[in-house]
Amino acid sequence: MNLEIPALEQFSLQAVDEIRFKGSNEELKYSVEIEPQSITSRIIVALISQKDNKEGMAVAIYPATGEVCDVCNGGGVIGYLSNAPLRPNQPIQCELNIFRFGKNFVCNANIGGETFLYPAFSCDPTAPMAAMVGKECHSGSKAHHTCNWNHLSIELQEFDGVIAA
Repeated sequence: MNLEIPALEQFSLQAVDEIRFKGSNEELKYSVEIEPQSITSRIIVALISQKDNKEGMAVAIYPATGEVCDVCNGGGVIGYLSNAPLRPNQPIQCELNIFRFGKNFVCNANIGGETFLYPAFSCDPTAPMAAMVGKECHSGSKAHHTCNWNHLSIELQEFDGVIAA
């Protein structure tokens, strides 16, 4: 069983869209169905800054145990799906929610109908973000490692007025 916390570099990532922030206070919802091809390989859904490919939100899911991990901000395991183990080729609905306040980002992930808090982060809001999907690479080569995904939806909404915490 795979017990180590994964790193972003362990995944073959595929960009599926690009997001550019417009205002200063916004809500971003990135929703996609992703299909694990094996219960022993993690899958990933991510919103990553294209400025350095390291800042952002990346959630890895291990179908065998239901483990949900932050692989971008050092948060490690952020929870477990209650219906694990997941079945291969059975779509999992994933939604990443980001609330942006200037250069600060407050996040949560909804995976298979379960909500997980995600570590907040800060990054350059002028850099476009890539919406990504992917899967874990075991052979060390990232060539030809794509994953199946459907029903992509991205919503960006600016907040009216000033919001204070």
